[in-house]
Amino acid sequence: AEFITADCTKDRIRDMFCRPEDTHFDLVSCQFAFHYSFESLPQVECMLRNASESLSKGGYFIGTTPDANDIVSRVKASPDKRKAGNSIYSVEFEAPLEDETVIPLFGAKYNFHLEGVVDCPEFLVHFPTLTKLAEKYGLILVGKRRFSSYFKEMKDKGLYLLERMKALETFWSKPRRDSEKHRDYTQYKGAIDHLSRNRDAMPWERYPRMSGRPLISILFSRLRK
Repeated sequence: AEFITADCTKDRIRDMFCRPEDTHFDLVSCQFAFHYSFESLPQVECMLRNASESLSKGGYFIGTTPDANDIVSRVKASPDKRKAGNSIYSVEFEAPLEDETVIPLFGAKYNFHLEGVVDCPEFLVHFPTLTKLAEKYGLILVGKRRFSSYFKEMKDKGLYLLERMKALETFWSKPRRDSEKHRDYTQYKGAIDHLSRNRDAMPWERYPRMSGRPLISILFSRLRK
């Protein structure tokens, strides 16, 4: 295995492989990071080139990125038209998004805050532009789907993987919770309601409440020649 530290939006990764001519992949994955490339057109093209040029014909490029349309809709519906979110996350633009506001294809910056984890600038992804540019690098769109919708459909089938990856948290009954005053249980409202209706229930596992951040999963395929 090779481990490379680089900026995929500015550096050509293939040049860093030990044997680039013999290096090919059936799958390339970019999770929660592709939107950073939309700072500028050259960065998007560099990212797509990195994703495609070592991808085998018929291989797949998959990713997860914030849903720009949803973000804009939520912000426009907010009182100040600048900020939207909840107690876990927020997105904030420098200026209000009015109905007449023209949002650029590249460099549409907002600040993303995830409580205790992230506080940094991000960029909106204009999906029609992404699809068109991807075709330039031999990538065709196979699928696009909201992350929450995909999770709801696949969570039962993929329960074994969730457990193996330790993505589930053990949630305890009230006596145990009362002894853990340092933990914030407000995000587990669904679990608390369940246990209040089933007082004899044993500790059980559940997937933590999602932040509510609008995300989409994307799937591109490398064209066969």
